[in-house]
Amino acid sequence: MHDISIIGIIEKKKSPLFFSSNYSLCNQGVGIRTSLPLPSAWEMLSQLAVYFLIEDYFNYWIHRMLHCKWGYDLIHHVHHEFTAPIGFAAPYAHWSEVLILGIPAFLGPAIVPGHIITFWLWMVIRHIEAIETHCGYELKRLLFFVYLIYSTLYLNPTHLHI
Repeated sequence: MHDISIIGIIEKKKSPLFFSSNYSLCNQGVGIRTSLPLPSAWEMLSQLAVYFLIEDYFNYWIHRMLHCKWGYDLIHHVHHEFTAPIGFAAPYAHWSEVLILGIPAFLGPAIVPGHIITFWLWMVIRHIEAIETHCGYELKRLLFFVYLIYSTLYLNPTHLHI
C-alpha cells in the first residue's frame, strides 16, 4: 500500500517544498541557510531592507531599458496591453520580460544570502508588492514600508499614457 499523505510525500523527498529548499542548491550554490536556528526578526528585517533596495534599483533601470524603442517594440508592449490599473496586469508579460525582470528579485538573496525562511518571505512580499503596484489603489500605508522609486502613483500613469 502506498502512503499518499503529505507526511509520506515529504518523507520521500518528492515535494516542491523539498526541491525549492534543497540543501546543495541553496547552501552550496548561493549560500542560503536551511538549518536551525531560525533568523531573528532583526536579521530578517535588515536582509529584507537590502533586498528591497537592490531589487528596486535594478528593476527601475531594467524597466526603463524596456521602455526604449527596441525593448518596448520587441518585449514590453505585451505588458502594456492592460491600460487600466488591475492586479492581473502584474504577471501579464512577454516570457523574456518575466525572466529579465525576475533577475533583480534574486540579486538581493544572491548578494546577501540569509535563511530560506527569509527568502520565502521575500518572494511572498515581492509578489504582493508587484500586484499592489498594478492594482490602481494607493495601499502603501496598509501593506509595506519600502517604495522608493515606483509606486501606484508612478506606475499607473505609465500604463494609462503609453
